Amino acid sequence: MTSAHTADPYHLVVGERIGLEVYHRLVTEVVRSLPSSPQAILDVGAGTGRATFELAGVCPHARVVALDSHRQALARVEARALELGLTRVVPVEGDMDVALPDIQGVDVVWASASLHHSEDPVGVLRRVWDVLAPGGHVVIVEHDGFPAVVPQKVAFLAPGLSERVQELMSTRGWNDWPQWSPLLEDAGFDVVSRREFVGVSAAGVHDDTAFARHALESVLRHADGQLTASQEHVVSALTNEQHPLYLDEGDVDPLHVGFVVWVARRPSCVHRCA
Repeated sequence: MTSAHTADPYHLVVGERIGLEVYHRLVTEVVRSLPSSPQAILDVGAGTGRATFELAGVCPHARVVALDSHRQALARVEARALELGLTRVVPVEGDMDVALPDIQGVDVVWASASLHHSEDPVGVLRRVWDVLAPGGHVVIVEHDGFPAVVPQKVAFLAPGLSERVQELMSTRGWNDWPQWSPLLEDAGFDVVSRREFVGVSAAGVHDDTAFARHALESVLRHADGQLTASQEHVVSALTNEQHPLYLDEGDVDPLHVGFVVWVARRPSCVHRCA
């Protein structure tokens, strides 16, 4: 499996800091909505641990297993857990498309921007059902669109560029997710809620600018004739340090960040309900 976390090393550093405050609110509110505080959590496709450490903070007594197929990401999780003295955070290398860790009685399985990269998401959800305790919950988090990274002050130079950049990032799989409710039901879950969380990135000017530059550089590399001449010229200028239009710190408009969250419950039956 190739996940959003494994495909792009940049995502491991800056990408996960964008929208961190919105994500913290999301984790806090979702956990508070559960019937009881979880004691055992599995973070599937954990990446560098954005969800892992948010969950460990919101659930101070929970053991959090961080599963990812990328060793570099897990090394970051391990290092940060050691730095914070969190012995209850356990990084595990593995591929969700092959198997989940051999643990039972998990209260919450969390999948943040990872499950849509699976070759067989319903199959993964059925394995999630198996590791969850009866009455346990699965939480799926997806980005609600790609942040607009084209500054408004240059938008007039290439009409439609901002929307085109968002489309191209989505077609690269950055945000290509299905409606999870029917798939959750197919896997035997009862869907509890679908919620949206929105806000403005508080990562800071440096990270916001780096994120925008990286996105535009990626679009330019993979455009393959999908931009108009004027659009390609503007993107090229924004990413060229020698050009007057180069995207410098302070040039980026506030990045609006959104997440969509599904919470579903495993029924209390011991075996998969008919």
